[in-house]
Amino acid sequence: MAPERGSETETLSERIDKFKTQLPFTLTLDRELEASFQSNRSASRAMQAFWASLIAIVGYNLLFVGNVIGGQLLPALTGRAVAIDLAVVTAPCVCVMELLRRNRVAWRHDLLLLAAYGFVILGSVLINHCMTEESRIFDTMSQLLIAIACNIAIPLSFWAAALGSVFFVVAEAVSSAFGGDMPLEAQSTIALVNAVGAALTLVANYRFERAERTQYLNLLRENLRNHDIVRANDILSVQSRTDFLTGVLNRRAFDENFYEAFRSCRAEGRPLSVLLADIDHFKAYNDRFGHLEGDKCLIAVARAIAAAVEPGAGFAGRFGGEEFAVVLHGPGFESVPLLTERIRSALTALAIAHPGSRSGYVTLSLGVATLNPSCPESPEDLLLRADAALYRAKRKGRDCAEFDLKVVNN
Repeated sequence: MAPERGSETETLSERIDKFKTQLPFTLTLDRELEASFQSNRSASRAMQAFWASLIAIVGYNLLFVGNVIGGQLLPALTGRAVAIDLAVVTAPCVCVMELLRRNRVAWRHDLLLLAAYGFVILGSVLINHCMTEESRIFDTMSQLLIAIACNIAIPLSFWAAALGSVFFVVAEAVSSAFGGDMPLEAQSTIALVNAVGAALTLVANYRFERAERTQYLNLLRENLRNHDIVRANDILSVQSRTDFLTGVLNRRAFDENFYEAFRSCRAEGRPLSVLLADIDHFKAYNDRFGHLEGDKCLIAVARAIAAAVEPGAGFAGRFGGEEFAVVLHGPGFESVPLLTERIRSALTALAIAHPGSRSGYVTLSLGVATLNPSCPESPEDLLLRADAALYRAKRKGRDCAEFDLKVVNN
């Protein structure tokens, strides 16, 4: 629900705050928020409307049956009233309920419910004219329950409820005016009661919808806030594990990953190789070109080493100063020389000038040691063997790799 990029998140937060201040005066959100709101509530609202409609139509028919049993209908028109109830009220409402259950498009819910609202009003008006004079006034006043059900119990969206309420008030007023010899005082009272009742239920409907939209905006804002917190924590987590200058793992993260890989390889009987790489005569490079150029050199070397490690085969980190380390968890000892050659080839391709070096370019001394899972050894011992191999490479003249062969011993 929350946007991915920070600028979008900030913009959306501002829009949410703006609409929250406007909600007491308007229910209109912008296109994106309105679409999100309708999509979010569509399925649940359809089911709520289905069950509320079912209860309302059952209640309506129970009242109708009570009128039939109680003799409130004119005997000659009882059959007509039953036909009107079945054809104009019950059947259309059942169809609407089935369509509500199947449909997941929000605006169609209002059209379907508004259609049912109209059918019920029309059917109640027609049935009212099949009733005795004594019952007609009371039945007309009781029809306000229709507006209460549609505006509050179901409920329709505000603008659909407003349109349906206008139709309800007009239809009931016309029905009272042309409904026989109903006294003018009764007609006026019924029209006033219906108008006031419809207005009050509309106010309740407006408050419900405003509260629902406000709740949605608050939830959306909270989700955005949580998204920002998670994103910030992810960034901090990455930063806390990454060397600020070179972008590879820092020493703390490298040690954590190394000890975890060591335990895993030891338990599964897989070989584990450690490669230590030291930039040859780096102090002389710094003294000659300055620390800014030295930093650029470190960055280039770190990227070359990290790129030489195949994804999923291991990881690289800054071990300290101008020294880097690589852990390979999986390849056998015979595969490690290929990695050292890839790293040295990458350095050769960079061709970073270094007058203090024997070759005239920046080079690396490499020391490699491999864990033999069948021999007891601690992580520290493995690092010490790799470090010893690195110093042998330096004593040998640098720009070369030395390998610890103890891996072949049992």
